[in-house]
Amino acid sequence: IGSYHCMCNPGFSGNGRECTDIDECVTGDHTCDKNARCNNTIGSYHCMCNPGFSGNGRECTDIDECVTGDHTCDKNARCNNTIGSYHCTCNPGFSGNGRKCTDIDECVTGDHTCDKNAKCRNNIGSYDCMCMSGFYGNGARCRDIDECQEEKHHCSPHSTCDNTLGSFKC
Repeated sequence: IGSYHCMCNPGFSGNGRECTDIDECVTGDHTCDKNARCNNTIGSYHCMCNPGFSGNGRECTDIDECVTGDHTCDKNARCNNTIGSYHCTCNPGFSGNGRKCTDIDECVTGDHTCDKNAKCRNNIGSYDCMCMSGFYGNGARCRDIDECQEEKHHCSPHSTCDNTLGSFKC
């Protein structure tokens, strides 16, 4: 009769007379999601989703920054979602780190498929090939026009037309 027994409140440990906070984040005795941070509080803890995730901390789901538009990819780059983040890759015809992409001048670098008898013309993100005068084709392949055979020459009727590569002689 007339006795008492002291007990520490939940979240504390000790003999009841002296109680110290239990750090559930250190002991692992918490229910935070694997993609959340555990923050110890006096007598308890709080869970907060890591950057790139959303939720209440006990359940965290990946945020697709590419879908939400919450990314810093260049307009000439492709956004690829990753777990908790994203990655930017420059589109073909561009170079850079994905956050800044610069047009590649394939005509200068030689990274084109234009025929040796075609002119390479750079444009944003790509290039065009056009056969030079005296040749025909799609630019990737150019063939000599036989001006003599096709009668596309200015030779007098009293001279002979000789076809040359890309031209003719009278």
